[in-house]
Amino acid sequence: MRRFYIATVALLFSFGCNAMATVTLNIDGVISGVNKGDPKSLKDVPLLIDKISIEKSNDLRNALAHSLIISTPETLDALNLIDKDISEKGHSFLRDKFGTDSICSYVIDSNEYDRESFLKFYSKARLHLEKTGEKGKPCLDLMDSSVEEIIYEEKQGKMKWGVEKYAFD
Repeated sequence: MRRFYIATVALLFSFGCNAMATVTLNIDGVISGVNKGDPKSLKDVPLLIDKISIEKSNDLRNALAHSLIISTPETLDALNLIDKDISEKGHSFLRDKFGTDSICSYVIDSNEYDRESFLKFYSKARLHLEKTGEKGKPCLDLMDSSVEEIIYEEKQGKMKWGVEKYAFD
């Protein structure tokens, strides 16, 4: 009877570990959740940054940028955890793609989206970051610098805007 109990517990433990690993590695689900500003998905992002494929990394980066205008405090928390991970483990192509420096200076792709969408996104992000006070200041400073540079390039005639409209909802 005891052997049966130990075998059952071991089997259940094994199944539970596999189920947890599956949940943690559901990259498409996390990306979708992050894009909607889901706090649980945002907490899962730091667990994925070393496991995500290059193909999916752009989707996650775009989702993080979008969640910055939906769930600003939670997104900043996720970015801070990623920054801590970068600090502890060192820089890598993937890790650096999701840190505060990258996400906050990225805004949205000006080569893909039109000027109106770009500036509307910046305006929304700015407003939400200001509401977080000191927590959002480093991100806002990075974003301000990036937008300033893009506007400067536009004035010099070096900027080519995209044609897509950004989906804010």
